[in-house]
Amino acid sequence: MDRQLQELILHGFITKKTYDSRHPKVEYGLTPLGTKLLPLIITIEQWGEENRAILKKALDKDPKFENVI
Repeated sequence: MDRQLQELILHGFITKKTYDSRHPKVEYGLTPLGTKLLPLIITIEQWGEENRAILKKALDKDPKFENVI
């Protein structure tokens, strides 16, 4: 997961803020570029919900995806 986060930072989709404190804290946030992706992400999420039953049938046939949905 760290690699994916670093790539998102590198490409300008998210920011990372590290707080110096007794208990280390890191905060991630969307950049304006990342925010522009929200409508697309919401559309993909809606598609997934609408097609959940079809996807579940397909994934149930493949043992790699056991307990995914």
